[in-house]
Amino acid sequence: MEVNVNVKVSFEEASLKNLGKIFSACIGGPASPAPAIPAGVQVRPMAPVPPTPPKPEPVEDLPPDDAPAPIDNMTLNKAVKAAQAKVGAEPIRALFKEYGIASSRDCPEERRADLLSALQALA
Repeated sequence: MEVNVNVKVSFEEASLKNLGKIFSACIGGPASPAPAIPAGVQVRPMAPVPPTPPKPEPVEDLPPDDAPAPIDNMTLNKAVKAAQAKVGAEPIRALFKEYGIASSRDCPEERRADLLSALQALA
């Protein structure tokens, strides 16, 4: 038995459609249709945003206006050195014993102003 098949391939529209069917069958079926082009995007104006209230600035822990500024160790040390140069070490030791401290830096905050004035009185 003999079978002759004559195939004419040309770039005619019918030939291209048949080739497309053959190739699509080889790769798993026809191609899915292209997705629809979405409609134009509608741009709407935004609703006005209410202004945010300003944040309050942080308040530092400042001493009250009528309270004296805290006295640091350097200020007390300078007063001790000045008093020591004028009267010697013994009156200063007696003053420290009166306050119940071993050195000026051991003085509590609430008594530092009194100690400073006493040291300045010695000098």
